[in-house]
Amino acid sequence: MDENSLQTLELPLILAQLADRCNFSASRELALHLQPTTDIEEAQRRQRETTTARVFLENHPTAGIGGARDVRTISER
Repeated sequence: MDENSLQTLELPLILAQLADRCNFSASRELALHLQPTTDIEEAQRRQRETTTARVFLENHPTAGIGGARDVRTISER
């Protein structure tokens, strides 16, 4: 999808709103870099993943990532 279409669809605004709802720096960064896909299998995989997460959160409303920390820098070493 070209940049003009992404701007028309306000994708950067949507991603910023998503990132604002992230409680973890790594997830915030991932949210800001999401891009649409034209691959139907990838789109279906993403939808299944989203459905799984939504169902999990509905069944475990108090679930969270608690004391999680961003370990990317440590793992790169």
